[in-house]
Amino acid sequence: MSRELVGRHEELSHVERFLEAAKEEPRVLLIHGEAGAGKTSVWEAGLASAQASGTRTLAARPVEAETGFGYAALGDMLRDDHEAVSVLPLRQRHALEVALRLAERTDSPDQASVGLAVHGVLTQLAEEKPLVVAVDDVQWLDAPSALVLGFAVRRLRSGPIALLVAWRTDDGAAPAPLELDRSGLADTMERLALPALSFGAVQRLLQQRLDIVPPRPVLRRLYELSAGNPFFALELGRGLRAGTLELEPGERLPVPLEGVVGTRLESLSASTRRMLAAAALIAQPTVALVEAVSGAHQAAFDEAERADVIDIREGRIRFSHPLLASASYAAATPSDRRELHTRAATTIQDTEERARHLAFAATGPMGPSPPSSSPRRAGPNPAVRRRRLPSSTSAPCGSPLTAPRATACGGPSRRRGARSRAATAGAPASSLTRS
Repeated sequence: MSRELVGRHEELSHVERFLEAAKEEPRVLLIHGEAGAGKTSVWEAGLASAQASGTRTLAARPVEAETGFGYAALGDMLRDDHEAVSVLPLRQRHALEVALRLAERTDSPDQASVGLAVHGVLTQLAEEKPLVVAVDDVQWLDAPSALVLGFAVRRLRSGPIALLVAWRTDDGAAPAPLELDRSGLADTMERLALPALSFGAVQRLLQQRLDIVPPRPVLRRLYELSAGNPFFALELGRGLRAGTLELEPGERLPVPLEGVVGTRLESLSASTRRMLAAAALIAQPTVALVEAVSGAHQAAFDEAERADVIDIREGRIRFSHPLLASASYAAATPSDRRELHTRAATTIQDTEERARHLAFAATGPMGPSPPSSSPRRAGPNPAVRRRRLPSSTSAPCGSPLTAPRATACGGPSRRRGARSRAATAGAPASSLTRS
C-alpha cells in the first residue's frame, strides 16, 4: 500500500507539472537533496503517476554495490524491450545486445554504438507514446551505463521524453549528472530541491507512520535534532517509541545518525542481523540467495520486515534506506564478513560478482578491514555519540558496497575512477563524456 508523502505537496505538484510539460518536448527534472530527504519517495510517486496516465516508463534503481558491474542499470531499463532493439541497425543492435548480455560476447562492446543504439530505442519508443526515463540514485549508476545514457539523452532534440532523476547531493548547484547541463537539454532542465520538513509535517509523519504523538517539548527537541530530515525524524521517533532514546533538553547537537540506526538494528535477533549483513553485501539480493548465503530462516526476514528495515517484493529484497544497508554490513565483524563473502562467492553465478566476493573473502590485504568511518554499535544512550556519518555516502569506505569504486572515498579522484572503470569496460571514457 502506498503511503502519503507528508509535507511534500508542493514538490509532488512540481513533478506533475513537469510530466505534463514533457509530453510536448524532451525535459529533465533533477530531484536532489541530502541522504534521507525523501528523494526516492518523490521519484517513485512521479513514476507511479506517469504509469497511471498510460505513459511508457523505463526505470533503473542502481545501488552502490552494483557500480562495478558494466551496463547493470542499462540492463534494468531495456532488457524487456526486445522489439525496439530488434529494429536497430545491425552494428548498433549487436553492440547493445552484447552490453545487455543478450548475445554472446566475443569482445568488449563498442560504447559509441551502444550509445547510438540507446538513443535509437528512446526515440522509437517515444514515437509510440510519451516516454519517461527514470533513474533513482543516479550517483550510483555504473560507469558504462552512465556514459551511454548520458550520450543518448544529450542528443534528444524532440519528442515526448521526460528524464526523471533522483540525485543525492549536498550541493544542488553542482554540475548536473550525465553532463546534462552541457547539452541541448540544459534549457529545459529543472532542479527540484527537497527542503527540510516543517515542524507540523514532522509531527504528522510520526503520527502517520509510527502512531506516536510525543509531548510538545520532546517533539520540538526531535525536530531540532532531525533538522526536518524525514528519515532521521523517523529513526529518532522509533528510538522514542522503543524507549532506547531520551531527548533531554540541553543535549548537544547533532545526534549522529549512525548511533540511532545502530540501536535500531541491535534490537533485532542475531540471525536477523546476519541475514541483513548478507543482503547488504549482495548486489541484487533475493530471499533465496540470502537464505543460501546466511543460512537464515523465514523468521529472520519477517522480523526485518516488521521492523521496516527491508521490503520484500516478488522475492527481491530492498533496504528501506541505503544507510540501513551500510549499518547492517558495518555491524558484522570482519570474520563474519569474510565468511559471508566466501559463501556468496560459492553461491552467486555472475562471474564479476563472484570475483569481487572472493577478493573480500581473502584474509590478506585485499580482505575487508574494519571501516574507520563505519556506523558503530550504539551504547546504552546513543544520543551522546558524536561522530557523523557523511551524507554524501551510504556505505563506509572499505566496505564491499564501495569496493568497486574505491576512489569514490578520495574526493577529487572520483571522476578519474569513473573514467578508469569505463576504460576497463572496453572503451576510453572520453569517447562518450561530451555531447
